[in-house]
Amino acid sequence: MPFKKVRVSLVLIAGIFTLATFPPVFSWEWKQYNQFFGVEKIDAFPWHDATKEAVTNLMSLSKDLFQSGLLLIAAMWGVLLVKKEEAAVVFDAWPEKALLILATVSVISSCVSHIAFVQTMTSYAMDASITDKLPNLTHREVSYGLVAQCVSLVGGALIAGSTVMSASWFNKKDNQ
Repeated sequence: MPFKKVRVSLVLIAGIFTLATFPPVFSWEWKQYNQFFGVEKIDAFPWHDATKEAVTNLMSLSKDLFQSGLLLIAAMWGVLLVKKEEAAVVFDAWPEKALLILATVSVISSCVSHIAFVQTMTSYAMDASITDKLPNLTHREVSYGLVAQCVSLVGGALIAGSTVMSASWFNKKDNQ
């Protein structure tokens, strides 16, 4: 039973992380439009080949992170669906089930953040084609979606790793 507290602590830490990152991801799109179009404080850059390349690189990075998130979800749930006997033994306690759900929610919020980021960057690019101005891509209000995507994905991966660690190592030590 000494590791029961560790397993419960992992669930609490993962829950706090997920709750802390989940609302900002889903309020990001509203925040972007409100901050950029309602307030004139973001510096603008001229729209030319270098800024087009920067937008392309950011979109490519976001796409790669999105694909990594999909792969992580497929790996997490694929093990449960393919190896039902092993999964039943490993994930028989509630802490591991809770960690798996929290990891899934965190990675899904990363995927939603990708969709909002792509939508916003596309909107910026469309506006830039008309106004010849693009907001500063390094400004935190503009890059917030990509940062939220990275944080949610890394957090989801860490929670998924702690799920496996808790299920395979801590659970076995508790049962000995």
